[in-house]
Amino acid sequence: MKKTLLTIAVASLFLVFFAGNSSNPMGERLGYIAPNFIVENETNSVELQQMKGNYVLLTFWASTDAESRIANVQYDRMVRDLKGVDYIAVNFDRSYGVYNEMVKIDGLDGASQFYGYNDETSSVYSRYGLKRGMKSLLLDKAGRIVAENPNPNELKRLLGQ
Repeated sequence: MKKTLLTIAVASLFLVFFAGNSSNPMGERLGYIAPNFIVENETNSVELQQMKGNYVLLTFWASTDAESRIANVQYDRMVRDLKGVDYIAVNFDRSYGVYNEMVKIDGLDGASQFYGYNDETSSVYSRYGLKRGMKSLLLDKAGRIVAENPNPNELKRLLGQ
């Protein structure tokens, strides 16, 4: 009986340890590698894992979510002045026309803006655990998530600028 209980206890600890240290498919916890994806716009195609070597600020936004839209505008302008940071903003509006108008109205850098809406169950949407409110992530040079929704001061501090 004692041997069986000991075996169960050891097996449970083993499972808990490895479950806590496994890769995170949602990509939303600090320290985990961000899930890879490819996005395209009119001028270029970007694969996230190919951007290793630089910091990457990754933003998911929609024009219907005011907070994420405002954050996208702020990040877009801020990243232009930062060194060693790539910016990828993925939009999940239901209409490409609405997305395109928002890029123009907000004066965004079109090279860093990507339309990612297929439906709300797209692989990027589900793998990043996106919901209303969207999110922004700062990835280090190895592609690990080092901050979620960083404010401008936190972003500059994390980048040493």
